[in-house]
Amino acid sequence: MNFFTGSSPTDDNQVLVKYQNPFSNSQDWSFQIGMNNSSGAQLQVFVSNSNYSDYFGVTLLSTGWGAEFPDPQFPDHHHQYWQPGGITAAASQQGSIKVDYVSSTQTYSLSYFNGGIDPISSLYPWTFLHSYSTSETGNVNLFVGIQTGVSSANGVAYVDNLVIIPEPSAVSLLAVGLGGLAMMRRRQS
Repeated sequence: MNFFTGSSPTDDNQVLVKYQNPFSNSQDWSFQIGMNNSSGAQLQVFVSNSNYSDYFGVTLLSTGWGAEFPDPQFPDHHHQYWQPGGITAAASQQGSIKVDYVSSTQTYSLSYFNGGIDPISSLYPWTFLHSYSTSETGNVNLFVGIQTGVSSANGVAYVDNLVIIPEPSAVSLLAVGLGGLAMMRRRQS
């Protein structure tokens, strides 16, 4: 089964894949996914509308989690954890995240767990990181990728063990092992 397709946002030096079934913001949904990053680059998981003007997610560096969301104070920056007072948390090389969406309040919530990348088999004690109220009421897409504009991005970054509740096209549990979607980048001479 092929659940992801290639994608490329406008101008952010990213290599991304997109989950083929969009999430409808007219209903509640949630996803959990394991992340491992030893690359020195930014491993990113986020949901976004079709023109990337509204988005919510997380970046994992080897040193920490960083929440990503639109911020009117910094309209030209997509990564608010870079800004003063950015929403961050300490992280190890690997961990898992959970994003919940509540349609009645139009709110995304992001939680994380350090040290484990299998939310399918494990009941992690999630730690809340950030929430964001959105104006997007249509479909949003799930993206997984790596920011490639970092010259020292050597090593491996991958995500695995995606759980989506409910499945975007039904109301059943989808537990997909992505088989270690691996992304590597070597230093360019």
